[in-house]
Amino acid sequence: MSAWSEDLQPLFANGPWEPGMYPNAWDELLNDVFATRTGGPSMVKFGINETIYFVPTTLESAGTFHRFLVQARRRGAELPLMERKTALLIQIEPEHRLSSKYWRGMVDHELRSGMEEMRSEYPGTVIHGIAAFGWRIAIYSKTGENPIDPPRPPLDAQADLAPELLFDLDIRNVDGADRLKEVAEQVKAAFAASDATDKA
Repeated sequence: MSAWSEDLQPLFANGPWEPGMYPNAWDELLNDVFATRTGGPSMVKFGINETIYFVPTTLESAGTFHRFLVQARRRGAELPLMERKTALLIQIEPEHRLSSKYWRGMVDHELRSGMEEMRSEYPGTVIHGIAAFGWRIAIYSKTGENPIDPPRPPLDAQADLAPELLFDLDIRNVDGADRLKEVAEQVKAAFAASDATDKA
């Protein structure tokens, strides 16, 4: 059984995601899993925003980071737009950086920082984040005021803050694709419930 529909299969033909690759597979996949396929009671629409930003560092090299933000707003021209809210954060780097302890640690840090900033605007109980190297992903979560899971080792110069084994899901495979879709459904449900409460 294929992990993705036939229409999406060509996205994987050119190998792992790289900055500037077109068509951008991650953008296409996120648009697919967050698409509104039925009318339903929810009037929430999701859009994908890709950002590239620079983080100066004195370590291995200066870092240019790539981040996808899945953002929610209310659908319908007749309705006032809700302020765009970050629904899911995906921190992504090329797959060849997965072998670098430095880059895994940096991606882990950037994702955790971004998830902490989401707390003030996310309507659900559980915040999700995804760290990705190419198609290999690790899924993070934060429930209420609890620490982010998976827990981070104590900060130490020699610590491997995000071991390579953490990235054990490949979204080209059924298991990885299903987990990504599961996270998307949980995010959509959180915003649909919030929208219903706002209109009540």
